[in-house]
Amino acid sequence: MKSKRKGKRPSAGAKSSNVVISPFRVSIFERFYVSMFLIFGVFIPRVLNMLFHDFNSLKSIIVKSVQAFKKSGSMLHHLLVYLRARITVKNADVMNLEKAFIIAYIVKKFRKAGIKVTTSQYLILASLPSVTQVIIAVMNEPVPYREKGNFALGIINACSDNPLIIVLPLLITTYRTHLADFNTAQANMATGAHAATEIRNKAWIVVKHDLLNLMSVAQLASDEDTLNGIEIIQSGNFKVKMVGKHEAHIFKAITGGPGIMNISAGGAPRGFLHDWYISLDGVTWTMYLSTDVAKMIANGLVPQTKVWFRHRTRKGTFFGEFEVIYVSVV
Repeated sequence: MKSKRKGKRPSAGAKSSNVVISPFRVSIFERFYVSMFLIFGVFIPRVLNMLFHDFNSLKSIIVKSVQAFKKSGSMLHHLLVYLRARITVKNADVMNLEKAFIIAYIVKKFRKAGIKVTTSQYLILASLPSVTQVIIAVMNEPVPYREKGNFALGIINACSDNPLIIVLPLLITTYRTHLADFNTAQANMATGAHAATEIRNKAWIVVKHDLLNLMSVAQLASDEDTLNGIEIIQSGNFKVKMVGKHEAHIFKAITGGPGIMNISAGGAPRGFLHDWYISLDGVTWTMYLSTDVAKMIANGLVPQTKVWFRHRTRKGTFFGEFEVIYVSVV
């Protein structure tokens, strides 16, 4: 018995396809809505933020990005590096921007394959977790003091004559001297002298600050070349931490103009003060400012130089740990 269903027979020239076509269709309104969301919710706010806060840096990064794109197609990489450095742009926003690029790329591939994407499918793509993370250098300092000497020596040796982490030989020599003082103080612990522990502990604080200075140099080099960031950090014998979308606010500085740096750090409980220090050589530190907020502006810096800043919280006789950053002054 023949079926009563009627339908068109495929033409003789029709070819079979292995591509699965989605039965859902995208209306013009849905396409318009998603496009407007990406343009006005992601791209334009980022451009306006750069335009009104630092036009010169925006112009510079565009030029560098075009040059890099001609060489290796990494224009997006340089743009995202610039956004990560902006004090007014959160890492979460940068990751959302990267996700928008990825979604646009995926949708383009779907369309080429004849697959239509619905609004609900757009939302599914947008809800996917961001896999891009920010690379942070960290030190896994050993607890026993008898192990700290070799730990510090490993980092100093790794940063010496390292083409990925440029440190002046004179600075390395100074840090080796500080380490020798600590090793001597650690050896004197065997004498049982009353002040031996205090001398040893103070000597280690100096060495630890030296290591933080070296780590900040490695961090700056990683920030400027994130494609090789992990390799750069590990070359200095540091560990790598991947900071995700909901990271705490990290200590960072961005250019506010010629010889000006806008610096911010993590917050602190009510009643704490923030102490800011500056060093031109990585050895001598000068108290720059104390504030009751976790940000400050450094003025009068010499352009085309690199300097260190460090920050700690303070309340009464309590002092928090120092955090150090190494920055390029434009």
